[in-house]
Amino acid sequence: MLRASERVGLGLLPLLLIPGVFIVTRPLHYFGTDFNTVYWPDARRLVAGLSPYDLPRWHALHYLPPAAFAFAPLTVLPQGTAAALFTTITILSIPAALWLVGVRDWRIYGIVFLWQPVIIGYETANAELPLVAAVAALWRFRDRPAVAGALLAALVSVKPVLFPFGVWMLATRRVRALAWGLGIFAVANTLGWAIIGFDQLGVFTSELSRFGHTFERESYSLIGLAVGAGAGQLLADAAGALAAGGLIAIGLRSRGPDRERIVFSACAGATIFVSPVVEAHYAAVLIVPLGLAVPRLRPVWALPMLLALTPAVSPSSWQHILAFAVTVAVVGVSMRARSRGESHVDSIGEPRLVSDGRRWRRYGRAPAQ
Repeated sequence: MLRASERVGLGLLPLLLIPGVFIVTRPLHYFGTDFNTVYWPDARRLVAGLSPYDLPRWHALHYLPPAAFAFAPLTVLPQGTAAALFTTITILSIPAALWLVGVRDWRIYGIVFLWQPVIIGYETANAELPLVAAVAALWRFRDRPAVAGALLAALVSVKPVLFPFGVWMLATRRVRALAWGLGIFAVANTLGWAIIGFDQLGVFTSELSRFGHTFERESYSLIGLAVGAGAGQLLADAAGALAAGGLIAIGLRSRGPDRERIVFSACAGATIFVSPVVEAHYAAVLIVPLGLAVPRLRPVWALPMLLALTPAVSPSSWQHILAFAVTVAVVGVSMRARSRGESHVDSIGEPRLVSDGRRWRRYGRAPAQ
């Protein structure tokens, strides 16, 4: 009976939910909103030699130039075809992320598609879900400096608040990867601004600041929660920075074979705490640290389903607190050290450390009999 319910609830239901969301939202013009109203039109402007930043608030791109150029190839397609293609990419990004971090339990592939952050991510065709796959790839290829550096540069070019992953590289002594990342980021963005026009840099930063201050209270950010509680803007910004820094500091204090993963998980959580605007789909990034820490289905994987009680925007105080509590709980579980006897899964799903009850055996060798 349990097996049958798992097949229905974690297999059939997620498969039916995707077309169901499309059928419900398409007549309301919600499906693919971000792609259709921002990414594709702004990429068309870029191809035409115009700025994607000098636009009204709801249409200006909030990503750095390399991200803007990444959307340019899609402009050769009709808008509907391009939207369908990018939506498909967002959907496939989630199983790709789980595979990259070594999750092989099919039930997890199903349950994450019941998470509201994932549903909103592909419903709006937002770039967040491909970023989740990129974060997973960063972990998977962490020991390849050029690849890891290029991934870091791409992540920060889309969302600068993902810079804590650079701190993770520094903390785990991946200096070459960090150097690659900084170099690629500098070159790509310098070339991008040179093509678009350096005069647009001020337009971009001004619009990004205005967007942050306008929507921080409408989103799920810790900074917005502090402002809503009556804190001044400076104090609220400090609270977000301190929370992110404190989380990373906790990760850095960890010791043992799990330290690298724990610091990575702390930095993933820090990207949410430090952001002035946290839209509902931002929590999808937690799939990566949770997949590393809990590669088989456990109750914690159902915890983000509580976010179905929260709206996409403009949460009430209790909904804001609920979303924050769920985030903290998932990050906390992701940062836990494994107990003795648990198998440690590396980036491609193979045990790195196992215990025979007396000592650790490395890289999947069988324990002494």
